[in-house]
Parts: sequence; C-alpha cells; structure tokens
Amino acid sequence: NCEMIKVGEISYDFNSYHNIKFRFNFSLIIASLLINSDEKGLYLPTYLSPVNVVAYPKNKAKQGSLELCEKIKEILGSYKVILDDSDDSAGYKSALYDLNGVPFKIIVTISNGEEKIVVCNRYTLIKEEVSIENLKRYLDINFVKYNKLIFKNNRKIIDKNISLIREGMLNENNVNIVPWCGDNCFVNNDD
Repeated sequence: NCEMIKVGEISYDFNSYHNIKFRFNFSLIIASLLINSDEKGLYLPTYLSPVNVVAYPKNKAKQGSLELCEKIKEILGSYKVILDDSDDSAGYKSALYDLNGVPFKIIVTISNGEEKIVVCNRYTLIKEEVSIENLKRYLDINFVKYNKLIFKNNRKIIDKNISLIREGMLNENNVNIVPWCGDNCFVNNDD
C-alpha cells in the first residue's frame, strides 16, 4: 500500500502482519540540500552527515603518513571517521569530500620526519594546523561552532525567502508558507 499523502510525502504501510510505517518528505529533503550547498557542493550539519571526518595523507608514498591517519582515526573514535587510503590525488579527494558535504577533512603531511596535521572546515573553508594531542579537543569545540554557524545561516535564508501571506501571492522568490489546520482558521477578519 503506497499512497500519496501530500505533495512530496509518501507513507508506506507494510500490511497487517508487520506494523512498519515510515514517511519521507521529499520536499523537505530537497530544501535541506538546496539551503546547505554552495558552488563546491554540500555542507551538511554534523548530525546529518553520514561521515563527520575524513583523514587522508597528502602524499601516500611518504613513510608513516598512513600510520598517522590510522592513529587519528583511533583518537577520533567517537566521531564518524573514515580513512581514505586510495591512490587518488589529494586535490581530487579534497574536491570529492567538499562535494559530498563532509564537515571536516584532516590532511596529513610528513616531511623531514615532522608530522603536520591540517584540519579543513567545510563550511568556513578555514584550514588550521593542529597538533595530534589537541586534535580531539579542537574538533569537540569546532563541531559545536560548525553546527551553530550552519543553523544561523539557514535561519537567515529562511527568514529572507519566506513570507506569510493571506491572498495566495508569492514573494519575489516564489516561496509561500500558509498555515492550514483543516478548518477555516485563516480567515480575513476585516469583513
């Protein structure tokens, strides 16, 4: 039994043997993706992103760089972390994870025996060098900041592009929100 409830919303009832019922609001998903994107791709809040952090070496051939990435993955075990040890270039990986909306990238470089860890924030595009000892604390603080910045930006976009109107007219961006409770609760009281 698949039935259309409203525009963009589908309800699936598995039948009387199974009490499984779920809904997808496609218009809400699409609106979220459109609001949380820029010319580089998505920037998802950490609680929506399937991956919070990706760690990869700038040069996989450098001895010790993959081991350092694995150590970082262990340190950040409470986050959804992946280690990219593919043979793709660092630039390709960076663009790929920006496109997919991964909130934080950690790029590892080892040169002359010195370890360098750079954390890239997807939303602000700020890159900061962080020591491995301070990495967990740095991400703990910046996860909260990251989500607050995205929420604040989304609130501005929504407030700018939505108007509550009575006569069915659309604002300049063709967006209209009209409350409806099933009754005549949105009536012109001027009459």
